[in-house]
Amino acid sequence: MESFESDGLFWLPNQKESQVAGRVKFSPATGTRLSLIGSFSEINFGDTETPPEISIIHGVAGKKLLTLIGCSRASRRFESPGFMREDYRADYMFAGQTLLTPESVKFNRFSVRFQQSLRLDWTFFGFPESHIQRTAQVDRS
Repeated sequence: MESFESDGLFWLPNQKESQVAGRVKFSPATGTRLSLIGSFSEINFGDTETPPEISIIHGVAGKKLLTLIGCSRASRRFESPGFMREDYRADYMFAGQTLLTPESVKFNRFSVRFQQSLRLDWTFFGFPESHIQRTAQVDRS
């Protein structure tokens, strides 16, 4: 996996009209992070009310539609002259479309590609032998 970093616009499900500018970053070492210049909620300085939890964030960055799933707020702060900043962590980032719910993230199949010849014991990865469809496709490019 390659690292990714881009500025973009982000919104909550069913609230595309309330977009917030920010920067999304992904690296294999640290995962997915989103830093917003603004906030998804209308809480003012001095409010003691806790903003609602956010688990899904949609966006567009790097010319791609994004869905961040399993989001949690890492920090929230006011900066001079009085605007909000929020930082989020996400468990997963999907590129190419917006997904409405974590339940909509289902795959009928997946593909794994290795650059060198490797013999792996698939049961190590939690795939019982009876559930593995053995197909061979050799890419000699």
